[in-house]
Amino acid sequence: MSRDPFALALEALHTGHVTDAAERFERIAALDPAGARAEDADYLAVVSWMRAGRPERVRDAAARYLARHPRGFRRREVEVVARMVGGDR
Repeated sequence: MSRDPFALALEALHTGHVTDAAERFERIAALDPAGARAEDADYLAVVSWMRAGRPERVRDAAARYLARHPRGFRRREVEVVARMVGGDR
């Protein structure tokens, strides 16, 4: 039986495999952008790239979150992160 992709991405994040987690979350959101976990996956991609120390990827992930979820639950947090990494240009 295959495991839930979201659970696998969370496990990667919680065990310090942050690049793997970010890529998994991005894939989840891209495959089903209107899905129940898409907003969470987009947000957790931002978090994962931050933990990976990849500002260019944080910027891209934040822009994607804000475009897909303009009224998203984590919008304000993501806006702050985007400004921190220079995504407000």
